[in-house]
Amino acid sequence: MELSLKLDADGHVVLDEGKPVYVNPDGKDIAIDATALYVKISELGTEAKTHRTGKAALKADLEKITGLFEGIEDLEEWKNLAVKNAELVANFNDKDLVDAKKVEQIKRAQNEAHEIEKANILKSFSIKESEFQDIINGKDGTIYNLMVSSRFAQSPFFTGPEPKSILPPEIAERYFGSNFKVEKESGKLRVTGYIGDEPIYSNLKPGELAEFEEALEAVIDVYPMKDRILRTTGGGSGASGGSGGDTKTGIEGKILKMQEQYKEAMTAGNGKLAITLKNRIFELTQQRKANLR
Repeated sequence: MELSLKLDADGHVVLDEGKPVYVNPDGKDIAIDATALYVKISELGTEAKTHRTGKAALKADLEKITGLFEGIEDLEEWKNLAVKNAELVANFNDKDLVDAKKVEQIKRAQNEAHEIEKANILKSFSIKESEFQDIINGKDGTIYNLMVSSRFAQSPFFTGPEPKSILPPEIAERYFGSNFKVEKESGKLRVTGYIGDEPIYSNLKPGELAEFEEALEAVIDVYPMKDRILRTTGGGSGASGGSGGDTKTGIEGKILKMQEQYKEAMTAGNGKLAITLKNRIFELTQQRKANLR
């Protein structure tokens, strides 16, 4: 079932007691609690893990006795043989019991019964695991739509009377949505921006992760074709700040500011922030060189 985010006349997400409102295919409004969905997914994940553990144990048992199950392939044939062997056992005397052929027949019949039973149990676990995984994937998609898609729909980069970009929100999300992940921090869900494998830290609040809009600006700033998607205002583009991207209000200014923050991080002994800033300075330096070619 696909849900669409409900927007008001100004393009803002409609909220119901702080929860984003979605419209289902029947046209009904649904207020969805992302935190509750996340908790449910965690519970389903734990239950699925329990099933996987049981499945692994069964597989281990099957591997131990696989060598004893060779030679019987037809279930109907095995059933008839088992009935016959049961009748023979009732009439066995000491001489019959030492007959190797009859003993082997009984052994094969018993092993075949175990094989059929364990194969059915394993199949049942596999089906259940697949069902749980489908549910979890569906819930993850809903949470992403609630917390990331809604941010793109409200961002001044793409909406409002003077959007900074020519891209509509849904197209922008296709290009840049993979740079954002829903993560759990201090027991709460938050949207974290990434450039590559590195999380984006705030320039406004050094040492803290950037909020969505600041992270989005950083992502767009390193996009190679950003000049094609940003609206021009005066002599330059909305996100870069300067007309050539190399003035103190553009790339050069960002480099100088980050160099100061890098020194402060090193003085404070904040190695993680220092490494992130150093990588960002390098990226901006490479971008500046490319602009001068």
